[in-house]
Amino acid sequence: MLRVKQNKDLKVAANASGRTYFAPSGAESGETWLLKKISLIPNATSTAHGTNYASIGAYKGSSTSLATARTTASTDLTQGTAEDLSITATGANLEITQASPLSVRVAQAASGVAVDCSIQAEFEVIRS
Repeated sequence: MLRVKQNKDLKVAANASGRTYFAPSGAESGETWLLKKISLIPNATSTAHGTNYASIGAYKGSSTSLATARTTASTDLTQGTAEDLSITATGANLEITQASPLSVRVAQAASGVAVDCSIQAEFEVIRS
């Protein structure tokens, strides 16, 4: 099977939220991709804090959760240390299209912490 990897940067200030999207585009716009892996590679360390923390989650579109969120509530995001999000969704929920993209977003608790990381998503092309 054909594999596709996409990399995006996600930089969010403390007390702010943000997201980035992954989807087939251009010549690939009619394809359907099956999500296989999501990795976070911090470009800077985000220090853990039990009250002021960030949550990084992966969603199909804007609401269907695809993986266990990674928070900085009890564990730092350490610069240069790659981490995989644990994919929890199954079946058709893992099918990514231009109309139903993968979104990776940062939400903050209280005043939160800054997050600066690269996101790598790996897909398998299942329909073209």
